[in-house]
Amino acid sequence: MIRVEARVPIREEAARALEYLADFRNLPRWDPGIVEVKQLEGDGPSEGARYRVVARFLGRRVPMGYRTMRFDRGAGVAEIRGETPTLIAIDRITVRATEGGAEVHWQADFTMKGPLRLAEPAMKPLFDRLGRKAMDGMRAKLG
Repeated sequence: MIRVEARVPIREEAARALEYLADFRNLPRWDPGIVEVKQLEGDGPSEGARYRVVARFLGRRVPMGYRTMRFDRGAGVAEIRGETPTLIAIDRITVRATEGGAEVHWQADFTMKGPLRLAEPAMKPLFDRLGRKAMDGMRAKLG
């Protein structure tokens, strides 16, 4: 498994930030690795919401299906699971209020399937770089 994790201070109010970030239709607005998103089920962030996400990865467009497994406004937590034939991604978003706004803790776990699992150690720097670009985009949008 490859874990990419960051804590990002933002000026946005915590509850609004969670709503925005957990609604994957917003991903293309701040994550440069995402080409497009379409919501297939639900309307905005909620448990059971499904999205079709197209990511740019190694010069290719890679479609992924995502489903919101947990969305808890009160706890400030969302968990969204994505899958392709070669990869499982689990994104955990936790937003907590701070004196100046909020702090987002984003944790993404990527598990390669089949023989690609052997390549995980070599792929970690690539996923780290993609994660840094996404977090920089989040800072620019919400910070």
